[in-house]
Amino acid sequence: MHADDTNYTVIKNGIVVVSGTGPAIRVDGNRLVIRDGPEETPPLRLTRAEASRKLRHIIVCGQAGGFVTFDALRWLRDTRVAFSQLDWNGAVVIASGTRGPDQPDLRRAQALVCSGVIPKAADAIACEILRIKLCGQAEVAELLGFPDACAAIGGLAETIAREIDGKRALSIEAEAAWIYWNLWERMPVRFARRNPQRLGPNGRWRPGRPDLWLTFGSRTSLLSGKPSRATTPGNALLNYLYAILESEMTVALLARGLDPGIGMFHADIDGRSSLALDAIEAVRPFVEYWLLAYLEASVFANRDFHELPDGEVRLSHPLNSHLAHTAALWRKACEPVAEWLARSFDRTSGLGQVRAALVPSAVLRSQAEREDRITQMIPTLTPPLPTFIATTRGRRVSAASVLRQRAGVRDEPVPATCWECGRALTPERRAFCSDDCAENYRWATGKRRPVVEPATRASRDRHRQATLAGQRAVEMLPPPDRHALRRWYKDELQPRLSRMSPSEIASGSAMGRSYAYYIVAGTRVPHPRHYPNLAALVGVQLPGKLAAALCSPNGS
Repeated sequence: MHADDTNYTVIKNGIVVVSGTGPAIRVDGNRLVIRDGPEETPPLRLTRAEASRKLRHIIVCGQAGGFVTFDALRWLRDTRVAFSQLDWNGAVVIASGTRGPDQPDLRRAQALVCSGVIPKAADAIACEILRIKLCGQAEVAELLGFPDACAAIGGLAETIAREIDGKRALSIEAEAAWIYWNLWERMPVRFARRNPQRLGPNGRWRPGRPDLWLTFGSRTSLLSGKPSRATTPGNALLNYLYAILESEMTVALLARGLDPGIGMFHADIDGRSSLALDAIEAVRPFVEYWLLAYLEASVFANRDFHELPDGEVRLSHPLNSHLAHTAALWRKACEPVAEWLARSFDRTSGLGQVRAALVPSAVLRSQAEREDRITQMIPTLTPPLPTFIATTRGRRVSAASVLRQRAGVRDEPVPATCWECGRALTPERRAFCSDDCAENYRWATGKRRPVVEPATRASRDRHRQATLAGQRAVEMLPPPDRHALRRWYKDELQPRLSRMSPSEIASGSAMGRSYAYYIVAGTRVPHPRHYPNLAALVGVQLPGKLAAALCSPNGS
């Protein structure tokens, strides 16, 4: 994408991304005013009613100055609009939303489960989250074209389903991750053909790009030994999408009255939303499913990625701004997980009463026997987590359209880009931003369209004019005559056409062979403008009214 491919103050699927230099979010006359981008960009002004109906989340990308006032934060809270800020490296600086019902007993149950006071409850919840994660990764592996890896990861998911130890489940998940991410290493990351500039380590625009940028690469960074601090564009894209997912999960947990900082199998670190990181493990394959389709259908510009002096790769503006709009896709996946966690914490909190009921009155039972009884009851108290990726059975599906339908969004979050220069495309364009880019790309790749001879062009024009004349002639007939023509076709033409081959019908009536198959099978009735050619093909005379209409001056 280019620097002018901006979406300043544009509401898309209920999300506004603020990413310019010196943005401002304030309240003026009881209206929310969002200013972003150059001075000539008009600000976005919303009343409370408009924000309640159209706006759901404001995402700030980067730390390029700017401010948000106390009145604006209070205004957002009253209108139930979430507010998040992401750093340039994808880290979540702040994520806040409207808190749900204040239930101290639910937060107390969460603390008891996550701290291990209730035995094996956290392990049961963690095993279910990891099982769903591996089931999703198995589906993505099948879409990548590796059925053996899909079977292996699916087998590990079944092993986790029978596991009751959380540490053992994490080791199984690590084994599946080694198989899964090896499949991604050779995934191509395509760049636009005429794409001369990128921001180098010295902060200057320079031509070319490293060869390592052309594939997804290893999930383990050369700088950190972990997925953080990505050194390839593919991993930088995935890390940034995970950060957006984390912010959405934090908002969903707050809406359910949970504490995002008290987690189960992510270590407690100052400023980390451990429970949000635990919960997004179940939704990560959902993000990877979308990224797979995005990489297959998109090209990038060199300037979409910024290489730091130490080799770390980060996303540049405006690509990070466009990707922030994918938060609308992850919302419908985060809310069921937050609901499931709240229900699981609430159910497992009743184990204290179960423990009291198991205290023997006449026969003394050992502490180990009582704890074993409680451990056996935990799987029944943690319901199964819903699956987010439907089984595809090896079919290549349009992941982007499927995710949009499931998320209930109307607009495409990230626009397509030009294959020649990498510029964002308008909805009317599909592959190139201009005719010049299309011509240059075809010349360079040897896919230039053949030159149409004048005689061929004239023949096509005559055929097009005859088709339009036939349509006008049929439209001028009254409805009873049209119904009579349809009955004539079914009684006279279709029985004779069913005995012919589709290739004969296609060549003799100037229609496609696939459409001729439907005519032979009798599943479709062609337009009456085709009747003269079909009648001549089988040797049947046209009805008088149709022949007169086609030969009339208005239909000639």
